[in-house]
Formats: sequence, C-alpha cells, structure tokens
Amino acid sequence: MGVLKNIEKLMTAEEITKSEQEYLQDTAHLRAAKEALARSLANYIAAAIKSKEISQNDLRRELKISSATMTEIINGRGNPTIETIAKFALAFGKMPKLVWEDIGQYADDSVDEDSTT
Repeated sequence: MGVLKNIEKLMTAEEITKSEQEYLQDTAHLRAAKEALARSLANYIAAAIKSKEISQNDLRRELKISSATMTEIINGRGNPTIETIAKFALAFGKMPKLVWEDIGQYADDSVDEDSTT
C-alpha cells in the first residue's frame, strides 16, 4: 500500500485540501520574506555604494566575492551568507541588524490564485 493511501486513511479529503492550502500559504510567505530581505539588502548596498563613491567591482574585490555573487546580490536574487552580509556592512562602517516585522502586513498579498494551481 502506497504512502498516499496511508495518508488518505488518516486524513479526510477536506483535511488534505486544508493541509495543501496551508503548505502553499506557508511557501508563499517564505518566498515573500526571502524576496523582501533580498530587496532590502540590494537597496541598502546600492545606496551605500553610491554614498561611498566606490564601484561595484572595487567593492567586490575588497570583499573578496565573485562577480556572479555581487551581481546576484545587487539584483536582489542572491542568497548571501551571514558572513557576506557582515562583510558588506563592515565595508560601509556599519553593524548589520535584523528587524522582525509583523507578517500581518504581508498576509494575503503573497498568496494568489496562480500559486494554488
């Protein structure tokens, strides 16, 4: 007997549907959180580069990161390590700080009809 059959015996169709919806919502919230963090980091770095009057390439060399990593981070698509984030902050004379916001302001905006199909 397959795993799905065992699950169906333990859960009703309604419970399975609810579980799938919760999973999709959790996945959408995670994606929204990652995107918001990546955008925030990219915006901060872009502003700091401009204020420091340093090129992306010079900063990249100073931080000893690859061109690809720099491009991904600047474009908000990167997934930098904590060490890399700390390197950026310290290069601009800053100490990184994480701020937690209420997820309520993002609720429902991050889950749309397309993500449930």
